[in-house]
Amino acid sequence: MIRVLMLDLGGTLIDGGNQLFAHVPEALETLREFETEAGEPLSICLVSDFYMPTPAGTAQDIFQEYVTLLENL
Repeated sequence: MIRVLMLDLGGTLIDGGNQLFAHVPEALETLREFETEAGEPLSICLVSDFYMPTPAGTAQDIFQEYVTLLENL
């Protein structure tokens, strides 16, 4: 049974220039309609191997940069 749909951001939802691929908003809206076998909404989340800046930043710095990227999309 599928309960969670995990999506990668880079190369899946956005291109190398941090622009959404065509039809991503529509695809995400459609995915929000999916249900589990039990009839519950399917959980959707992002997974990422977001880059490590040089010099290495703190985990909070990296997280904030990722959140800012998402907000700008």
